[in-house]
Amino acid sequence: MMRPLRPTAVQQALAVGFTGIMTGALLFSLAGFWRQSFPPGPLLAVAGGAAALGWLGWRRPGLLTLLLTLTLLGGLGLPIAARYAFLRWHWTGLDPAAARVEGLLWDLAEWAGHVRRGQFETMPPAVAWFFLALSGLGAALFILREALGRGETFWSLVAGAGVFGFQWVLYWDAAQPYLMAYVAAGVLLWSVVHPAHRMLRWAREGWRVNHLPGWTGSAVAGLGIVLLAAALPTYEATDLGALAEDLRAAFPALQRLRGGSGSGGLLPAFGLRQVGFGGDADALGGPVVPDDRVALRVRLDQRVDGPLYLRGTVHTEYDGRGWELPMPADRIEVAPDQPLPSAYHSQVPRQYLRVSITPVTLRTATLFSPLEPALVIRAPGPRLGPEGALVASRVPEPGETYEVMARVGRTSAQQVRELTQPGALPAHPDNAPPELLPYLWLPDGPALTEVRRLAEAITAPYDHPFDKAVALEAYLREQYPYRLDVPFPPRFPPEGWDFVHHFLFEVRAGYCTYHSTAMAVMLRTLGIPARWVQGFAVYPGEATEVAVRNRDAHAWVEAYFPGYGWVIFDPTPRGDIPPPDRSYVPPPTSETGLEDPFLNDPTLNPENRPATPSGVEPDPGPTRGDGTSAAGPGLARSWLRAAALALGALAVLLVLFGALRLRTGIAWRQPDLAVQQAYEHLTRLLGQFGYGPLPSQTPREYLGALTRSFPELYPALVPLVTAYEQVRYGPPDAAPPPEAAAAAQGALAAVRERLRERFGPVYYLWRRLTVWQPGSHLLPGSGAAGARPRARSRRSAGRAAAAAPPWSTGR
Repeated sequence: MMRPLRPTAVQQALAVGFTGIMTGALLFSLAGFWRQSFPPGPLLAVAGGAAALGWLGWRRPGLLTLLLTLTLLGGLGLPIAARYAFLRWHWTGLDPAAARVEGLLWDLAEWAGHVRRGQFETMPPAVAWFFLALSGLGAALFILREALGRGETFWSLVAGAGVFGFQWVLYWDAAQPYLMAYVAAGVLLWSVVHPAHRMLRWAREGWRVNHLPGWTGSAVAGLGIVLLAAALPTYEATDLGALAEDLRAAFPALQRLRGGSGSGGLLPAFGLRQVGFGGDADALGGPVVPDDRVALRVRLDQRVDGPLYLRGTVHTEYDGRGWELPMPADRIEVAPDQPLPSAYHSQVPRQYLRVSITPVTLRTATLFSPLEPALVIRAPGPRLGPEGALVASRVPEPGETYEVMARVGRTSAQQVRELTQPGALPAHPDNAPPELLPYLWLPDGPALTEVRRLAEAITAPYDHPFDKAVALEAYLREQYPYRLDVPFPPRFPPEGWDFVHHFLFEVRAGYCTYHSTAMAVMLRTLGIPARWVQGFAVYPGEATEVAVRNRDAHAWVEAYFPGYGWVIFDPTPRGDIPPPDRSYVPPPTSETGLEDPFLNDPTLNPENRPATPSGVEPDPGPTRGDGTSAAGPGLARSWLRAAALALGALAVLLVLFGALRLRTGIAWRQPDLAVQQAYEHLTRLLGQFGYGPLPSQTPREYLGALTRSFPELYPALVPLVTAYEQVRYGPPDAAPPPEAAAAAQGALAAVRERLRERFGPVYYLWRRLTVWQPGSHLLPGSGAAGARPRARSRRSAGRAAAAAPPWSTGR
């Protein structure tokens, strides 16, 4: 029995290596997209193992199926064998492995339940490893089956572009370099397997092959792709303006896509759902997925007294189910060292903190700040929202640090009572001044009437609005326990249903989104302006470097007291976060030094601005190697831009040159191979115009039929056909003369020129680009084989009839 022809061992090894690179790029991108901080070593091992199993699946698919089946059955059987005594025997040593498998099954079941409910933002590490292994194995099997089985990588590249493109659309900008690495490795893989399959096909057809066809063109194309990846910028979102708002209103799910939610709101804003705390802000409730991974790393220039609240997004519009995301139309760009406004009264003592924040697994454009930002020292295109929330013009990459100078007010209960203007708060929200209406508005309904009655009963002993707020905070902390496994709210609630009413009178337990939303709504029913804030809360103690984890995500309330400003209230009874301290005793006004160098005074001259508070020196900016300041957006940046453009132009030329070599490259230095390649290329070229050979025709018969339509080509084609017959059908030692390669090259040039003259350069180029099945012949009495003749204009029909070969019309 004859053994099947396969690529050589070297070609298979190269194919497995390039597949491992492609699989590795996919796994690294997926791990980052899923916000998993895995070490590179295990990921590379998974990619290499997947490529090896993919090769085994190509060579021995039955053996791979058997191994996977045994692995699956053995893994599922481990927990059973470890659980039941009569199966234990000598399996007791496998108890740790059985526990791991059982834990993975439980994690998968729990995560599947959250996905079914729409909560898929976070993924346990064990589940992530499981899906990474499956993805790597599936990708390697798909790539190698196409590469080693058919000698192609087209669909592998298309599938990879779809995966990386989807990640980029959802603001995982690191997908772009991973895509370029994937494509470059895919082109190099094609450069190995495609010539190998050509050689095998020629060997099956009896061609005489002395050397493997060259792969210079594809290697150059791969190099061009790598250079192009280095030269291209990272594409940012495009502002779609009013169209984006219409799309967001019609399809709310598009608001997280690039261009899906309008100016400044394109980038994903932070929400507790991103770290597993319930659903979206506009549909609160549901159980929490605890996640202990590090979200941010925070570095402070000094210690903080009490909890550290990192403000993220600020919400003002409550609709009965949750909080609407604020519209981004009023966001303004913040220049470096531009002072930001303050809502504190000038007599309120405050602490200035310079904080450096580095995202680790959290992917959001929201810039966090300890309460009120005063100065953005370094951040990617910061913008300031109407509620003082900061957002970047792009999503900071993992490991990219930004710095903010923040004001942290030191709250004194006595000072709040003294500075709050009497009569500034309305007796009823309908009588509130316009600037306070966004913080007092509530939907109508009988449910909130009961909520207002409860709030009035709790605060009846108190007169001052600050004391009422403190009473509500204490009541929620004492009467409503902290619970993570709360049931989901009704998906289709009845008319008049309200989230706060459901929490206060039915569920009566919950976590931060429940307690904080309830307090904000209860404050509004009493006429006290309030807003809802999402972010992180940690208790650093004496530390100045803090690892903020996903489980530290938090929501709290900020209430406004005219004459004083915003005050934090935290009604959630979290054991790791003590309640805010409001016992600070401010010194006499003459000793406080309350001149705020960052007050947003439009007449303030930045050149005359006092030195940075807390003794922190201003950021000197980037420096050169000699320690001097960089030139900024001057000559250096112009040179970098010019170098990037030149590199990009060179990359495009290399890609085009490589593609041309891939399409038409012929080994002219090997006469026997050149003659065979030239004849094959000539028949494909003529087949694109309907002049391909019939399956039953010999090369000599095809030459006779062809010269009836192209008699002028006969002198050029005879030497090529003669040499081809000698190579294909002659004895092994009957090699063509060296001038046969030159004759073949001349025949190809003559055919191209004649086709351009007959059909015109435009139609010639169109047929070359659009006809991908040149083997379809014009058979007697019909149009193209397998295709139905299309209606054509009189001019094109006449031109086609004049150019048609004689055997296609019966002449």
